[in-house]
Amino acid sequence: MLAAVPEPDPCVQRARPAHRAAAPPAAAPSATGCAFAHLCPHAVDLCRSERPVLLPLETQGQTGAPSGPLAACHRTPEPRRLLPAVPQPQS
Repeated sequence: MLAAVPEPDPCVQRARPAHRAAAPPAAAPSATGCAFAHLCPHAVDLCRSERPVLLPLETQGQTGAPSGPLAACHRTPEPRRLLPAVPQPQS
């Protein structure tokens, strides 16, 4: 953390070795399927093999027109009560 503190003298600052950030996290294991399948606790085999399409989370009354937010997830149409519970981190 001390390396992050700026040096007021520009000559000294330039002489300090440059620190490289850690390598970025690895990309998704495959180019097919959902980009978040390797991170999602609700992922199933379908998530790893097919890319989901963007669908509305809600529709308006009788017209059925899309409203509100959108989600690209195979599990979006499933009722939330059917999804397995994800443990919440203890604080």
